Amino acid sequence: GTGTLLPELEAKRRALGLDDAVRFAGFRSDTAAVIAAGDLFALSSDDEGLPHVILEAMAAGKAVVATDVGSVRDLVEDRVTGRVVPRRDPGAWAEAVADLLVDGERRRAMGEAALARVRERYPPEKCLAETEEFLLRAAWLDDPLEPPAAAPPATPPPPPA
Repeated sequence: GTGTLLPELEAKRRALGLDDAVRFAGFRSDTAAVIAAGDLFALSSDDEGLPHVILEAMAAGKAVVATDVGSVRDLVEDRVTGRVVPRRDPGAWAEAVADLLVDGERRRAMGEAALARVRERYPPEKCLAETEEFLLRAAWLDDPLEPPAAAPPATPPPPPA
């Protein structure tokens, strides 16, 4: 985006002579197209929960290089669907990215495995059913996080006469 670190990062880019090689794209609403255009997907986060952007990349058939934070290992199987590297180790991260950029065959195989994993674990029908169940529960409970004594009816009762 255009966060507070942007001026500092632009100065660093200039100092390193990388103006022609590094671009700060800012906020993007076309993330699917950006992910699809890349050879692989790389995430160098220092802190994450469940990075949904990794699922988006895997669904696009991209091998992933990510730091070992949050639930990354639940998504990326190291050396199968991508690479998981130690947090705060830019050398390991850069090496993993470079290795996959050079080895197109391995990168494509990891991307295919990533797509297969997303299709297996997160089929649209399952995700839709789980979302529908959650919304039905939320509609019938004062506290949606508290499980009901019995499952809510599939259809609401008729309004009082």
